[in-house]
Amino acid sequence: MPVNPDDMYPGSDKYTWGDILEGQDIIDNPDWLYAGIENVQFGVDGATYEIELVSDRATEMRELLSPFIKAARIVRDERSKP
Repeated sequence: MPVNPDDMYPGSDKYTWGDILEGQDIIDNPDWLYAGIENVQFGVDGATYEIELVSDRATEMRELLSPFIKAARIVRDERSKP
């Protein structure tokens, strides 16, 4: 299922890269701008992913994954041992 950027950055559809590069003032939506952006890493089926989410979405993701994380175990990469 495709990810809708508005789910991560509400109001982001108002601006284009051209607006940003031209110096367009984009600070008109402090609800998402100042919410805090987090880089969240997760792994599935041997692949590691990272996604930037506003803090509320990052918290929601962690809460949704919590039952699976509690039932899982951490796997250490054996190749990284000194």
